[in-house]
Amino acid sequence: MSTRLVLTLAVGLALPALADIAPKNSRGCSGKQPGAACTTDDGSAGTCTEQLVSRPDYSNGPPPTYKQVKMVLCVATAPASARVPSLFPTLGGLLLALLATGAALVARRHPGARPSPT
Repeated sequence: MSTRLVLTLAVGLALPALADIAPKNSRGCSGKQPGAACTTDDGSAGTCTEQLVSRPDYSNGPPPTYKQVKMVLCVATAPASARVPSLFPTLGGLLLALLATGAALVARRHPGARPSPT
């Protein structure tokens, strides 16, 4: 079997699987009714809300047509920026900068520690 045929079959068989990808923020409302509390994909608090989403329809074969389907999705009740940011990336960057500065000062004060050019 040629490589081109194998690649074509692999891509052709994988494309219909894209129809099964869940929309963003649908996991938090799985099995819940509209109005229930939920958590969005980014961790914000939200409320389950019924919304229309576009889904591919392969019932007539490829290429798909698209239809509107009602789904219950989690909608954030507070903006994501309202959450408290983590200090760990900031502290890690500060520590790295201090270590780099210290290494530069040590190298500057002890020039004999560096190998001499030949």
